[in-house]
Formats: sequence, C-alpha cells, structure tokens
Amino acid sequence: MKHLFCIIASFLLLSLTGLTGCEKENKVTLATVELVSITERTSNTAKIITKVTNEGNGVVTGTGVCWGEFLNPDLSDNVSNVGAGKGTFTSVLTGLKNNTTYHVRAFATNEKGTVYSNDYSFTTIR
Repeated sequence: MKHLFCIIASFLLLSLTGLTGCEKENKVTLATVELVSITERTSNTAKIITKVTNEGNGVVTGTGVCWGEFLNPDLSDNVSNVGAGKGTFTSVLTGLKNNTTYHVRAFATNEKGTVYSNDYSFTTIR
C-alpha cells in the first residue's frame, strides 16, 4: 500500500508541476527568409523584394535587407528594416554609388536569433 501511495503522489506532483513530458513542445527555431528579386536598379537606387516564409514557431520581430560592397553583409552593415511577421516585403536602397557592385542579403529576426538568405550581388547603373 505504501508503494502505491508513492506512485500516486509522484504522479500528482509531476502533473501539477507540468513535468509529465506528455505536452508537445513548440520550440522556437530560426525563421526562414529568402531574397526574391532585385529590380529597378538605377545609378543610386535598387528595389529588393524579400519573403519570410516561416516564422520558426515564434514571431518575426524584424525583417529587411543588409547590404554593402563586400560578401555576406549583416546587421552591423547597411540595413533596411521594413517590417515584421510573415509575408513579402519591399526595400528600396538609396544613396548607392553609380557603377558599383553591391552584395545584399535578406534577414529575419525572431526570439531564437537572426537568419540570413544567401548572398546576391547587383551592380548599379553607370
């Protein structure tokens, strides 16, 4: 009888503390983001379309593009923050130098961290 009491007490304790292991965990993962297109290039501007396709079981609090004259720009470089959440977003880069090659990556940030798309390059018009 004492053994049965211990089993029941243990079950109740685990149930009350939520430690049963029966609940499905929704762990937050990194979001999924892609750079869709680079259009409307001029001598000093470019239009960048990006898409957040998955928020990673969390909430995307920031999305946009990073750019610079070198491979794999990140949030410490030039940044265009254009929104939050899931969907398609448009960034218009301005103040670019003419006839210059730029690298650009889309980014999305949720509580797990920041994820980047592949690096793409374009050259402004002369």
